[in-house]
This record gives sequence, structure tokens and C-alpha cells, in this order.
Amino acid sequence: MTTETIEELVPARIAFIIDGVVADVLNTDDRLAAIFLSQPKVVDVTEISQSEFITSGYLYNEELNTFTRFTVEETPGAVVDAALPDAPIVVDTTPTED
Repeated sequence: MTTETIEELVPARIAFIIDGVVADVLNTDDRLAAIFLSQPKVVDVTEISQSEFITSGYLYNEELNTFTRFTVEETPGAVVDAALPDAPIVVDTTPTED
């Protein structure tokens, strides 16, 4: 596989650097690249995910190290994407002035 072929198949490549040394390079799509490059908090959920299902859209409580399913009731004033009822996404939580 040539470099040109890789660039056609993988729109983004991310280097993971630890102590100034490239530890790994990830070939991925633009969506996952954007997540990684936004400097997210990374949490090992190996033990938690064996006893409960965790997926995108869950809320994380850093103090308790717990996850809860997102509901509109937990986020007053939130506007939710109705096309994804199983994993709502908060679009805007800023109250509007009428």
C-alpha cells in the first residue's frame, strides 16, 4: 500500500507523543480525529463497562467516577437532537431571551 493510497482511505492521521517521542500513530476518520485533538479527558472504563453499558451521550461525574444516561430532565433548557432519541446530544443549553 502506497502513501497515496493511505491518504485516500484515511482522512486523518494523529501522532500520540509521550515525553517528546511518538508512541503511536492513529489512522482514523475526521470525527474521531476531532475528538482526540480536542484534548478530552480519557477514563479507563474496563471495570465499569463489565457491569453496566456505557455509550456516547452518557454524563460523567468526575468526583464520583460514575456515568449516567443523559436525559433532558437532567439538563434544564437543553435543546436535544430529536433524530437520536437513544443517545441525545445537547445542541445548546444557553437560555434564549424572548
